[in-house]
Amino acid sequence: MNEQSPSLKTLTIKYRAVASSIDDFDKCENYVLMANSAALHGLTLTAAEMSILFDLGLTANKKSLSDHLACMDLFDAYQLADKMIISGVGISPKALSDLNAVIVRHTGVERTGRGGMWDESKGDWRTDNVVGEDGLMHETRSNIRSFVSTFCTRMSESLFKSMSMDERYDLSFKAMYTLMSIYPWSLGSGRVTRLVMYMIQKMGGLVPTVVFAEDKEELVKTLAISQQYHNIAPFINFMRSQLVKTLTVMPFKELAISRESYLKEYEKEKTRKRKNGKKSGTQQEQNLFSFMPEPEEKIDNLVIEDDSDVEQMPIMNIDDIDIEF
Repeated sequence: MNEQSPSLKTLTIKYRAVASSIDDFDKCENYVLMANSAALHGLTLTAAEMSILFDLGLTANKKSLSDHLACMDLFDAYQLADKMIISGVGISPKALSDLNAVIVRHTGVERTGRGGMWDESKGDWRTDNVVGEDGLMHETRSNIRSFVSTFCTRMSESLFKSMSMDERYDLSFKAMYTLMSIYPWSLGSGRVTRLVMYMIQKMGGLVPTVVFAEDKEELVKTLAISQQYHNIAPFINFMRSQLVKTLTVMPFKELAISRESYLKEYEKEKTRKRKNGKKSGTQQEQNLFSFMPEPEEKIDNLVIEDDSDVEQMPIMNIDDIDIEF
């Protein structure tokens, strides 16, 4: 990545220059991050609809209740992550479990596996093996605790070291790859891994990388290739391309324009109602609360293996957790 450093720095400068001219930029940036992370899980709220939900407390028409609740939980998880960054608590097994518990607070359920019962809504580690989508491999249940502990220990050794911009980004991408391979939870693992990447980048004062939902197929493909050949390079290169795309496309710009427009319209509508002496709760507002039928339960595209007595072979060696610089 060293050969890209000058252009990366230039792109970052341009990104921050545009960002400085936008009101509530931090909100717009986070809504874009959350909307793409949510969409990768299969949720349907757009960045604009998230903004309306969190800024005005209004729900999106014809979007399910469970999608709204899951997005609200994701918003709270980002709030918790920001508090963790400020407090300097670092990344520990408990911190990861706490983040997951918030992310699946309204959608997690109790499950029973060969290793016993676990409660998704409490951030419990899964006690059964899972099969990922499109050839992705996830660590055997018996290794989760030790691998997460090793991951956090090695992350703590690296997280607060002085490092270049390139090294900090690569550290965050390695962390994402490692957690995705371990896959500690049956629900919410993908969203937690992207949130951990966000935390590592924010701790270093970097622009957070958007993992674009439209590039999900390539994300899964490069992750599978890296796992198959025990070579993280394809995944790192993909994430570097996502970073460059983030800095170049600046996806927050479109949201900032639409957000400014609907906030003005909302204020005009409030003023009109006050002048006419009307109470809130017009038919237009009520329509915002009409939900579609609940979708089938989402389990992050996993199949939980609960009908086999054959123990899954480990996909990683503990020494594969290479996140040091």
